[in-house]
Amino acid sequence: AIGVFSRRLGTWPRIGYLLLGLVFLVFSGVAFANLKATAATLGVLLAILVGIAWIMEGVVGLTMIGDARSKIWTIVYALVSVAAGIVMLTSPLWGATVLWMLMASVFWTMLTIRNTTNTLRKKYAHGAT
Repeated sequence: AIGVFSRRLGTWPRIGYLLLGLVFLVFSGVAFANLKATAATLGVLLAILVGIAWIMEGVVGLTMIGDARSKIWTIVYALVSVAAGIVMLTSPLWGATVLWMLMASVFWTMLTIRNTTNTLRKKYAHGAT
């Protein structure tokens, strides 16, 4: 829309926006045509980003040892973060699968706890023993 309707931009920026719009259309068509491959690619990309974040988190944890109350736990935490980040970078598809399963198990655990507390709350709210 910017490439077609903008009056403030010159010719080359408008052409650039039009070409960028065409590229987005082509890539979105390819993505929707290959949903399985797109999902796998996004999973791998997410795993790589999480791996990089964990490595950075571990390095920052190691730099914060001087301010930590428990230096041993800080070192353990930092080393586990760096190791997990390296594992994620060396095998991102496996890491994405494990992350997805971990997220699903946390979701189901939270759902079970919520349903159990709601059931108990209803049971004891009416004076049942």
